[in-house]
Amino acid sequence: MKIQKTNRVWLALGGLLAALGLTLILAYGGAANPPPPRVYRTVPPIAQDHATGGPYIERALAEAVALRVGSAPGAVVRSDFLTIADATRFLGFRPVDYYRGDDLEVWLILVHGPYTASFSRPGIAPPTADHYYVVIDATKGEILGTGAPTSKSW
Repeated sequence: MKIQKTNRVWLALGGLLAALGLTLILAYGGAANPPPPRVYRTVPPIAQDHATGGPYIERALAEAVALRVGSAPGAVVRSDFLTIADATRFLGFRPVDYYRGDDLEVWLILVHGPYTASFSRPGIAPPTADHYYVVIDATKGEILGTGAPTSKSW
């Protein structure tokens, strides 16, 4: 008789803990609201933009778009028609997100001129630089990435 009573207590306690656990899972996300997937290197190739084969925007247009990125007038130092893989090798880091395949055609424009980052931590002035790069989708003319690497100068 004592064993059955002990078993009932344990079953009741187990049920209570299970209900509490389920409540916590639902209240704090859990299986009902899984976190969004990480984009970093997890975009499957079928979901990426890839090489188009053209038509492409003109070099002069790509350079004009790049010059508008700076915080004041600048000068184009170099502009190259490359793939993202080539731009990554040249810069030493991937300059665009992983929604673009390595074979996508881009313009990589290097500019000497003032550049102020468009983001910063609250209470901290955004970083500025005297040179920057702009990566432009060679087919659409869309800016895919900008930045001012401290490890390079031009």
